[in-house]
Amino acid sequence: MKYLPFVIIALLACVSCTAIEHRDKQAIVHPFAIKNYDKAGNAIPRLKYEIDLNNDGQKDLILSCPITCAGTGGLNYSIYLGTDTKQYKLIDEVLDNGFALEKHGESKILWGCSHCSSQSGHIWYSRFDSKGNYEKSPALLIRAGDGGTEVSNSVYKAIFTSKAILKFEEVR
Repeated sequence: MKYLPFVIIALLACVSCTAIEHRDKQAIVHPFAIKNYDKAGNAIPRLKYEIDLNNDGQKDLILSCPITCAGTGGLNYSIYLGTDTKQYKLIDEVLDNGFALEKHGESKILWGCSHCSSQSGHIWYSRFDSKGNYEKSPALLIRAGDGGTEVSNSVYKAIFTSKAILKFEEVR
């Protein structure tokens, strides 16, 4: 019970990753409007990656919650599409341990993985077709890792190669 206030504060910090005018997927958002601070007054870092996911010429954004909210499953990330007014539209929120990008013709496939334990996790992908439409797959349970199966480890290693893994930048 003595740790309950800290747990509640950590959960609230994770929930308040972004300032969203409306919670629907068409809302214009201000992802850098909310900052979380530690006891010393320092901004807690988050992770960001900018890329044009839907081939519209605008930089899109993948932004994490504060890194102090990380758990076994990873971090909560928000995926935004950039607009021509230098603002963003929220299109998805995911719990993820890492992202990989696959380019196939004109479309791009964003892969993600969230760990359940050291021996299992979920892999998913979202696809941006040549018209910029967003599609998300159901999650696939895999048994990868130290105690995992050969098939699941092969699937994980095939997707998350060193060339495909997105390298995030730390921002405060």
